[in-house]
Amino acid sequence: MAYEYGHDCPFEAYITNLGKYNEGELVGEWVKFPTTSEDLKKVFERIGIGSKDDFGNPYEEWFISDYDCYVDGLYEMLGEYESLDELNYLAFFKKKPVIFFMKNKLYYTKKAKYFEQSLPVGNGRMGALVFGNLKKERIAINEDSLWSGYPKDNNKKDAYKYLDSARKAVFDKDYRKAEDIINKNMHGVWSDAYLPFGDILINYSKKYSKNYSRTLDLQNGVATVKADNLTETVFVSYPSQLLVINIKSESGVSFCVNFDSQLHHKVETLEDSLVMTGQAPEICQPPYYNKGESIVYGDKGMKFCGVIKVLGNAKFTDSSIVVENQKDVTLLVSMATSFVDFKSMPTADAKQRAFDYFKNIKNYNDLLSEHKTDFSSLFNRVEFTLEGGYDELP
Repeated sequence: MAYEYGHDCPFEAYITNLGKYNEGELVGEWVKFPTTSEDLKKVFERIGIGSKDDFGNPYEEWFISDYDCYVDGLYEMLGEYESLDELNYLAFFKKKPVIFFMKNKLYYTKKAKYFEQSLPVGNGRMGALVFGNLKKERIAINEDSLWSGYPKDNNKKDAYKYLDSARKAVFDKDYRKAEDIINKNMHGVWSDAYLPFGDILINYSKKYSKNYSRTLDLQNGVATVKADNLTETVFVSYPSQLLVINIKSESGVSFCVNFDSQLHHKVETLEDSLVMTGQAPEICQPPYYNKGESIVYGDKGMKFCGVIKVLGNAKFTDSSIVVENQKDVTLLVSMATSFVDFKSMPTADAKQRAFDYFKNIKNYNDLLSEHKTDFSSLFNRVEFTLEGGYDELP
């Protein structure tokens, strides 16, 4: 790692007042690291930490919203350090990063704590985020047609009648009045929201942590998590339209698999499949702007279905998959919704669509080979190189 000694610090962080940020106001300050507790105390005072809002509640929380880094290869790892003490330590000790960069690969030595640190894989229609927790694994999943609402015209037909009064208020520099006129009389309702499909939760019977690594192969679109003698490999295949999760351990591994979702849903076992069905809300609006109900369910919202099948030995309970002491198990996951098109009600059969993706199941090695060939053929169309070297894996 090279350090640009023209700067008086290896990196700076923009520390932001979280309460003010949630109110729509960005109040923060750049801080150079390493720093001292006395200097941080003064920064917190200047950005309002400890002061009170209009209701008498103190602003107590902060977060880091941006970094400016002068150490090669260090910028992408800074988000992993939510502790100011850790940031100070990193500023002093720059030679051993917790993330390394290979050619077309990202390599981490810690599990992801937050959404932004997870490893993304996808095929254009489906996506997954691998957090890499080899005790309580979470793989967040999405499908591109899962939205709130249904086709309808939300335009305000008489909005044009208020344009002159809004303009006059602007020219009179009465911006609050102009904003009120526009919001009340010209804007339509909030647009519908893209929604998370849910989570696949894998609870291992024990924690795997020795010699931990987490890798994203950008060229082949494959995420891999390893620790002890366990390997978890995840990819989303375009040819098969399936999310594939392979779990291997020479000494045998035991775990339980569940579905979960923030949307209304139910999970059940149908023969050799774990099935999650649910429905998106008809209305989904930002709670900080909406005076009524932010989320409203009904019978017109988009329906969705996720299905998990197993290649290998497993047992099914009413709402989970149980694997006991197996050396090689593959989970195949399909996702579908009732979306038809932009102008039609979402009345397609989501469950039938989800099961249809299993019509031509292949073994794991064939699925992986097929996926790599397909994915890399697209990735390798363009090569982009920046000056400088890259680190080999440690």
